[in-house]
Amino acid sequence: MKIKIIHLIYGLANGGAETSLYNLVKYQSGKNNIEYTVISLGLNRSTFNGTVDYYKDRLEQEGARVVKVDILHHPFKSFRIVRREMKSANLVCSWMYYSNLIAYYIAKFSSASNLIWFVRHADLSKENNNKLTLLANKICARKSKSKRIKRIVYNGELSRKIHEAVGYDKTKSSSVNNGCDLDIYKFNPDSRKKVYSQLGIDENRKIMLSVARYSKIKDVPLFISSLARLKKGHPELVGVMCGMKIEESNAELVSMIKDNGLVIGEDIFLLGRRNDLPDLFSASEIYVLHSAGEAFPNTLIQAMSCECLCVATNVGDVSNIISKDVIVPPQNSDEMVDKIDFVLRLPDNEKAKIRKQNSENVQEKFNIKNIVLTYESFFSEDKG
Repeated sequence: MKIKIIHLIYGLANGGAETSLYNLVKYQSGKNNIEYTVISLGLNRSTFNGTVDYYKDRLEQEGARVVKVDILHHPFKSFRIVRREMKSANLVCSWMYYSNLIAYYIAKFSSASNLIWFVRHADLSKENNNKLTLLANKICARKSKSKRIKRIVYNGELSRKIHEAVGYDKTKSSSVNNGCDLDIYKFNPDSRKKVYSQLGIDENRKIMLSVARYSKIKDVPLFISSLARLKKGHPELVGVMCGMKIEESNAELVSMIKDNGLVIGEDIFLLGRRNDLPDLFSASEIYVLHSAGEAFPNTLIQAMSCECLCVATNVGDVSNIISKDVIVPPQNSDEMVDKIDFVLRLPDNEKAKIRKQNSENVQEKFNIKNIVLTYESFFSEDKG
């Protein structure tokens, strides 16, 4: 007998939650007879995540049924459609605060009683969140006690601890890591020549890589200032940055780079959004995670899987992902520079050992196929 599962999500742009949902569908084991319907609420984050329907066709190609509504402009029609879909499902999974609240309130007016909330935030500071997000989270904390909500799945242990501390029901908690597609994110010895040729970088130089959208919480200034300081002792170093709004049309970013004495196209390259991350990771000497806040950074395990050296700020579940020897406090330029300098000066044999350990660590702990099996065990238990 089929298990009918609905995933309610704010939109289908190219973001972390959307990617995790897509992976659930793509890598389903087949051990459970699951039929997926994905409902997009139309609350897209297109301003920084690119194409608003990035995952729509991809989900359909993997066998999921996709239903789109526009809850902002057509709330009553959207309500009826979502309510009808939820009534026919064995289980309703909702993603992030707004979707979680919408699923809860619609469930009150339907026969739906089996809800799973997915929470992917790990920073509730006023500095890095708007008032509406914090209000939604506060309401979610109160509603988490409802019998309709069977389970709350957090994106890592830190996320769980933070939300339980503000009132989320502790009896319903589960935490799951993000996973990495080991068939896609793996070291390619040909990538270096390919990337260096595309960018026009001299073969004697070494890439320090950033993969992050231009956002306050990603702390792009930390990467740029660190690069500028490191180049004094490592003139061979060249910065490569990619992500939404990481481009020369971003006047604020360009000004920041110039203020740090760096030259675009020589000291640093701004690539915008890219679809060749495995090549970039494989071609880089070191990947730097410079965020001020994260729950579980996908890019870190992707870089590690591609045998890239890494240094990361101590955000989210980073301490459970990579060696503490390469972790620095967030927003600390001095320690970031010191740690990157230390890694760059390691003997080649030590670097090779770390690269191999990084890849093996991801294979052991973060294989996407194993992560999906964990989710499917929840679905089997909670379907009612």
